[in-house]
Amino acid sequence: RVIVEQQVDEVLFSFDACTRSTLEAIRRGADFERVLHNIRRLSMLRDQAGSRLPVLGVNFVMMVRNVHEAPAFVDLARELGIAQIDFRHLVEGYDRFRLHDQQLARQPARFNHYRATIADAAARTGLSVYLPPPLEGDGRWTPGTDEPACSRDEFHAALGRFTPETDGQSLELA
Repeated sequence: RVIVEQQVDEVLFSFDACTRSTLEAIRRGADFERVLHNIRRLSMLRDQAGSRLPVLGVNFVMMVRNVHEAPAFVDLARELGIAQIDFRHLVEGYDRFRLHDQQLARQPARFNHYRATIADAAARTGLSVYLPPPLEGDGRWTPGTDEPACSRDEFHAALGRFTPETDGQSLELA
């Protein structure tokens, strides 16, 4: 409530997936449903107040294990009241978590394929997105049969369970 009442300009969330298993593997200790409910609650409070603030944004760190979910996430973000998504690469050289094999810089054709798909989704939804420029590299990449599926079912089921009453929060502004 204070965020809305004080007219905070922008709130950014780190959310990197459409599915529980992907998000919770990337953001250890995160609770997929709780984060979705918190974003939804803030969006509803803002809308109830008739305010355009805060603008809600997401930082989405792209890597091999989640880039296939990024295009669907653009569509789903709109449902949460997200206005902008900042897609970023997993930082090169940060190997504390031993994620070298997850860096899309090592797979430019894969990144470029999903970059185009994300851009198409953004154009279709009107959502503001930042995408890093295409990576240099030869060849085209096509998802194979081993590419994980990105079901939107978990996302919609989690939002379907959202009610201010069951989450112990009133959406009334003081």
